Amino acid sequence: SRFCRDSFFSYDNRRMKKISVFSFLLFLSLASSAQFFHRKVNKFDKSGLRQGLWISYLDSDKKAIAGIEHFKDGKEIGICRYYHPNGKLRLKFKFRNTDIKVKYFDGKRKLTSKGAAIMENTAKEIHYYWVGQWKFYDQHHHIKSIAIYQKGSPPVVIKGEPQK
Repeated sequence: SRFCRDSFFSYDNRRMKKISVFSFLLFLSLASSAQFFHRKVNKFDKSGLRQGLWISYLDSDKKAIAGIEHFKDGKEIGICRYYHPNGKLRLKFKFRNTDIKVKYFDGKRKLTSKGAAIMENTAKEIHYYWVGQWKFYDQHHHIKSIAIYQKGSPPVVIKGEPQK
């Protein structure tokens, strides 16, 4: 019958469209990841400022990554990660201008502390200060202390013991 044949062909066209769209998206995904793996890392611009993706290593064989950072005009931007020798995440910075969200992790990738920091650029150095409320966690992810930090001042502990 004519109805069955037309339904079959319209189903087949829809299926082909889905396969074509999936194939195109797969191609885009592979092409973009290929560009990521071949992009230049650890580059300076003409002014000697760090630009783009920077990867540092814990060893000379470049097998153990120490950190993955992103720079624009010599300043860290976006999300930067630093690793323990076992490869687990140790520290994560999330940059927004001079404000930074910070998280520290132990060797098993359990959160140990989190808070905020600010970055000051001087002619001599880049200095980071903890600011605002910081939370410190035990191995079971329970808060063991909370402290308030102000630039250059000792912390005010509002719960638990001071952290070192």
